[in-house]
Amino acid sequence: MDALLGEQTCPHADLDIAVPTRHFDRARAVLADHSFVVVRNDGQYSGVFGDDVGRLVDVHAFDDTFTLIGRDGIERHGPLGLAYEAGGSSGAGRIEGRPVWCMSAQFQMRSHTGCRVDDDDWHDVHYLHRRFGLPIPDGYEDWVDRPHEKA
Repeated sequence: MDALLGEQTCPHADLDIAVPTRHFDRARAVLADHSFVVVRNDGQYSGVFGDDVGRLVDVHAFDDTFTLIGRDGIERHGPLGLAYEAGGSSGAGRIEGRPVWCMSAQFQMRSHTGCRVDDDDWHDVHYLHRRFGLPIPDGYEDWVDRPHEKA
């Protein structure tokens, strides 16, 4: 989220990255080359990796060789790994001034719908709305007058 915004808007416990399933083993190897070890195995294509400094990288994989069209008309990768939207990683962001690919603003906004809203969701939705002019999704009516800053 903050990569898309180009600035850190709140503290983070980890860095989330998404890779195609065919590159998951390579991502693990690159992390290992930089002294990261598995601290939590979340399945064949996801896990959290940490180093001795305390940095954490949460790796999520998606199968970009297979696409399904959901009831909402949005194409999503599957069936292995997570169901990321096809084209969802078309965003351009920055981390510490370096350009990075990231999830698009539209994907980020859709990923904050369909679940119970909390302070973290409202923070992200508010920034997406303010920065990209995206409409605030249904389910946030009770949040519009609340502050959006995370502690």
